[in-house]
Amino acid sequence: MRFVPEMDVRYSGIGEDDGEPSDLGEEDGEQIDLSAGSPHVTAQPGMLFLLSINSFGFSYGMTVSTLGLVILPSEAVYLYHDRHAVMLGVMLGCTGITQLICPAIGYTSDRSTSRYGRRRPTMVAGALIACLGHCAMLACHHYRIGHLYLVSLTVAVFGMNCCYACYTALLPDFVLPEHMGKASGVMASMTILGSFLGFALFGFYLDVEHSYPLYCAAVLATNPNPSPNPNPSPNPNPNPNPNPNP
Repeated sequence: MRFVPEMDVRYSGIGEDDGEPSDLGEEDGEQIDLSAGSPHVTAQPGMLFLLSINSFGFSYGMTVSTLGLVILPSEAVYLYHDRHAVMLGVMLGCTGITQLICPAIGYTSDRSTSRYGRRRPTMVAGALIACLGHCAMLACHHYRIGHLYLVSLTVAVFGMNCCYACYTALLPDFVLPEHMGKASGVMASMTILGSFLGFALFGFYLDVEHSYPLYCAAVLATNPNPSPNPNPSPNPNPNPNPNPNP
């Protein structure tokens, strides 16, 4: 059975009056027979689909893990010399502060009515912001501008966290609860794979200055992930009468 788009899966019970989703598996206040071939029900999602919607986990895992454990310690010594220990703490503090934006991004994307989807516009904007920050970090590395490096780092991680806040909502948007175990396993595997590859590359092959182009390429290649339009249908019931009773 083919996996159908999320707008046919997760929001089959959108309320007619207040626009709020009702319990999954209900429509017009009545239970839907999940075994009767309803168009609002899907088979188990395929592995290719799960890899697609979890693709950003690869770039996020590679960026966050190697940035904090490999890149920033090296840059602290290179840019700040005798103050490298203190400035490393400042760098990590800047990255931590940017995570405070995640609840606001999630709240906003949940209520987005963009024609391009609820998550995709924010993920695209976050990816562009992250790439801008990474490019600025590379420039600051070459010219050894320490104070601007902090600003560039904050911008880059801010963009990544904007993407991550939407990325974590993709599985609840597209995958039914009974298939969430497999989907979560794929999410964790993609994150671990990105971290492993990042440590392998920067531990044996690449220098610090090569990390920033790699981060940009990774976030652009995995963002936005090619998924159906996540905007819920306002009312999948073709009957224009919102009252279920004739």
